[in-house]
Amino acid sequence: MTLYTIQPLHLYENLILHKSLLNTGDFINDYTKEFLDSYNWMVEQMLRYGLSKPKKANYPFWAWYKYSSEKNKPDLRHSAHAPRDTKCVCLELEISDNLVLLSNFDLWHCVLNNIPIFDDSEWDKKYAEYKKLSTISQNKIKKGSWEKIFTDLTDSPIQATFWELKNQDIKDVRFFTAR
Repeated sequence: MTLYTIQPLHLYENLILHKSLLNTGDFINDYTKEFLDSYNWMVEQMLRYGLSKPKKANYPFWAWYKYSSEKNKPDLRHSAHAPRDTKCVCLELEISDNLVLLSNFDLWHCVLNNIPIFDDSEWDKKYAEYKKLSTISQNKIKKGSWEKIFTDLTDSPIQATFWELKNQDIKDVRFFTAR
């Protein structure tokens, strides 16, 4: 499967030096720290879906499988890939399908924001009912609804998570500075 991951230049240099990298948590920054509960949930899902975690890995790497409805490759002119003026690389990777978990990028934001996934047409009604429930019931409904990020892969950008970045998986490198 062809994937595209955007990483800071220093991570790529480290990858070239060491031939492979695991995300031990060293790549977590101040911005991403607030999402650790969501990242931990994704780790649990990867394990549940049969993607065995290497011993020293704490978190997966993220990549694009489908950036938009028009293209798979990310648009590096977009401003949200990294902090402005950060030297980055976009790595085109070829990774075996059985090492990757695909998920709906748009719905992933419900996990990041710790809210349930409800259909847009019924959002207000269902959310009002949801808020009346006990915390235990809310958590059960919320986490159950998050399963949709793995099954609704049609109209959204699709992200991919995997455990290890390897030199041998790199098919192309595009250097850029984040806008």
